[in-house]
Amino acid sequence: MSPRPAIVFGLACGLAGVLLPLLPASPSPDIPPATVVSWSPSPSPLRQVVSAWAQKGGLQVEVAPPLAELPVSLSLENVPLWEALERTARQVRGQWNVSADGKSLRLLPKGEGQTIAASAGPFRIVVQTVHARLQPSTAHAVCDLDLLVHWEPRYPVYRIDASPSITMAQDERGQSLAAESSRSRQYPPAAASEMFVRLTGVRRQAQRIACLEGVFRVTLAERLLTLRWDTPPREKMVTQTAGPLIFTWKSLRRNPTLQVWEVELEGEYPADHPRFDSYEESKWLRDVQIQWRTAAGRIVRPQGEEIYASGRKVQVACQFPQAIDPLAAGGSLLLTVPAPLREVRIPFRLENIPLP
Repeated sequence: MSPRPAIVFGLACGLAGVLLPLLPASPSPDIPPATVVSWSPSPSPLRQVVSAWAQKGGLQVEVAPPLAELPVSLSLENVPLWEALERTARQVRGQWNVSADGKSLRLLPKGEGQTIAASAGPFRIVVQTVHARLQPSTAHAVCDLDLLVHWEPRYPVYRIDASPSITMAQDERGQSLAAESSRSRQYPPAAASEMFVRLTGVRRQAQRIACLEGVFRVTLAERLLTLRWDTPPREKMVTQTAGPLIFTWKSLRRNPTLQVWEVELEGEYPADHPRFDSYEESKWLRDVQIQWRTAAGRIVRPQGEEIYASGRKVQVACQFPQAIDPLAAGGSLLLTVPAPLREVRIPFRLENIPLP
């Protein structure tokens, strides 16, 4: 798009984008806390330092050889993980690349481009690509932005918006841009998800999107919980709790025909459990896992299992091989489930996005 002098608004947003490429969003009590790190300058190599930080958030880190042995000369005190990693990358003139599943990062020498990103708690939003198409009849352009949202893998995320709700979009001259809206959701299998934003009313003279603010919804759990039963149900059911979660081992039956032990459990989540449509129920059950630990410590997975939910109630039915003998002393039934789920709104603000 053709150049045009920027007004003061555009200059201010542009400078903010140059000086602060990773912009933390305003804190919200609903957003789960980010991992925080502290550091005092020392001769420890960069690779060792950032790996230790990232592991706290459940991430794996690889550092390119030209950067791996450089010292970290920053002073940090209780700084959010994404901010600490970004500041470290700037110090060594590096740039973070995110894996497709969001579980690993790679620090490479910085090229000619720039990283345009924002963070909010354990979430980070990155501009991946910008596409602009001219509409000759209006002399305006449609601008499509592909965003990557990734997060600390220690947080299980089960549902996220496919497109954020844009609350403000302006070019460098202060001209407001319109954003198309969508209420569709997606169900990430790991720790990353792509989002799409379409802006209309972009004039040919505009050189960049100076400010883009929005919010997206996320359904997540704080962590995974494991419940353990050391005593099987004989004359009565056996209940275990983990905070507000209640799970009951309802029955244990030996099926001599199939030569298996049939196990049935039932659980209930708190009353404020987020609402899922029927086709979504299986998505948040992906991390539910049942297994038997023998007296010798060997882990045995079931030969078959059915796990389903209706509202906030969960049903688990499975079959273990007959050889485990759950009536013998010393064994345990282990059930891993998400902690209580909640839906949160994640705000973000991206600045100084260049237009092609």
